[in-house]
Amino acid sequence: MVAVTSAKALYDSPQPTKLSTRTAEHDGSFWYDLTNPDWQSLKISQDNWEIVDNPPIIFARYRHQKHQATPIKGGNIKKILDYVNISGYDILFLCWLVSCFVPDIPHAMPILYGEKGVAKSTTSSLLKSLIDPSALDTLTLQNDQRTLAVILQNHWFLPFDNVSSIHEDISDTLCRAITGGGIQQRKLHTNTEDTIFTFQRCLAINGINNVATRSDLLDRAILIELARIPDASRRELSEIQSNFDADKPGILGGIFDTLAKAKAIHPTVQLQNLPRMADFAKWGYAIGEALGDGLGQVFLNEYESNRLQQNEEIINNDPVLTLVVEFMRDRDEWHGLHSELYKKLLNIAEIHAVNTRDKSFPKDSTRLSKRLRANRSNLENTGIDYIPPDADSRKNAGRYLYLKRKNVASLASQRHESPVNEF
Repeated sequence: MVAVTSAKALYDSPQPTKLSTRTAEHDGSFWYDLTNPDWQSLKISQDNWEIVDNPPIIFARYRHQKHQATPIKGGNIKKILDYVNISGYDILFLCWLVSCFVPDIPHAMPILYGEKGVAKSTTSSLLKSLIDPSALDTLTLQNDQRTLAVILQNHWFLPFDNVSSIHEDISDTLCRAITGGGIQQRKLHTNTEDTIFTFQRCLAINGINNVATRSDLLDRAILIELARIPDASRRELSEIQSNFDADKPGILGGIFDTLAKAKAIHPTVQLQNLPRMADFAKWGYAIGEALGDGLGQVFLNEYESNRLQQNEEIINNDPVLTLVVEFMRDRDEWHGLHSELYKKLLNIAEIHAVNTRDKSFPKDSTRLSKRLRANRSNLENTGIDYIPPDADSRKNAGRYLYLKRKNVASLASQRHESPVNEF
């Protein structure tokens, strides 16, 4: 009987309902599944939110999920900062946290890093409890794509704990999970049938160092350094958890109060010089304004500063880009063949003791060209405009590349109109 009912629901409905995990958008409102025994959900509308006892059937539930605490209106979102030892970027972090309750947009991935003793795992666990409570406080980043796809399918917020490195294929999967995408896998014990996993999730990674070395993943991230906790300020984990559980209803209430205000502000926001994570930037600005008048601009400033920090990480971790920056240090402009530039970079590498035999260093000018094209935006963010050769030109000039110094546009340059809000 169960099988027949499942089949009718799956195949007989002319407009099947897509089931979401934890958050969803339905009839113009945002919804958040409390996953409690009463099957209650939160409905977030413009300037208001409420608990609904008989919500529409829009959520899928999984065995690992735990029920969420009941939020309290008029709560204080800033209380979360008592449990997260952030070294700067407070408004950026708060705006990211609220954005995790916005469905169907790409969410920036925090990379929580710092020396041992900064409570990286504890921070990730508390954030998991606040955003998407589960029997699994943190998750292990799997190197098997199929296993990772299943985990991504079953969670809304995935904090990967103690990550020391990320394989290229896994990095690509994480990029798709942030911006929205899928993975096609062959069904087990079959030859031709396949399964398609689709997802768009909130992710976080913690580790001693920033492990996102590839520019495409780092472009989707925000770097959050955690400060070391002085020995005199350390508390037992049971005490931290007890205090957090007591504060969680108020923190959640503050989050949903802010999100309801931001939902009213968001349609009025207009930003110039949008970054790659344009939806996140626009929602972050609206959430900042909901936190307090003027804090939207603070969000943009902190996000821009963070992006410059990311770009610096990319440049410093890539010997080729580092050498190009050094090559252009005293030049306003240079043009020539990639083969000529490759020889000049080899000479500079020898002066600065860069190991050109390392497998990450391009072996010829063709590979150099591919590296520069792939990291063109990173060079632009340092003030160097890379103009590749014109592939359609048959003239000799069309074979030349150009390197020029340029003015870097600011993300924080923007215009908006929004209601006045007080924090």
